[in-house]
Amino acid sequence: EVTVISARNLPQVIWTAGKDGDFLGLPQAYCIFTLNRQTQSTVITRKDWSPHWNARFSMEVNHVWQVCTTKVMHSKSLSRTHKEDHNIGTFSLSVGAILNWRGVARDAEGRWIACHRPAMAPMGSIYTN
Repeated sequence: EVTVISARNLPQVIWTAGKDGDFLGLPQAYCIFTLNRQTQSTVITRKDWSPHWNARFSMEVNHVWQVCTTKVMHSKSLSRTHKEDHNIGTFSLSVGAILNWRGVARDAEGRWIACHRPAMAPMGSIYTN
C-alpha cells in the first residue's frame, strides 16, 4: 500500500487565456503513481501551491528493485485529466530504496516483505514517511 500525501512549494504554471495569450498562475495539481506497469492517479486539487491528496493505493510488489515513479501534473480542468496537461515534476525510486534494503526479506512463498512493518500489516506493503 502506498500513500501519496502532499506536495510543497509547487511552481507557477502557464495558463492559456485565449486572445490575451498565456499567463502564470497557481497549479491545479494531481499525481500519477506508477509501479510495475500499475498506474493510479490522485484527484485534481483546486489552485494550490502545496496540495494535499492523502490518496492510498494498493499495488503488487514483485521485487525490491522495481521502480516507483511519481509525476506531479497540472490540469487546466478540475473535472478530468487531458493529454496536454503539464508535467510539473517527476521522481523515481526503487522499492528497495524506500524500504531500506536491510529491512527487506523474502517469505516462504517468495514474496518480498518489509521486515520492519508494523504488527498486523499486510505483506508486501511499502511504508514511507
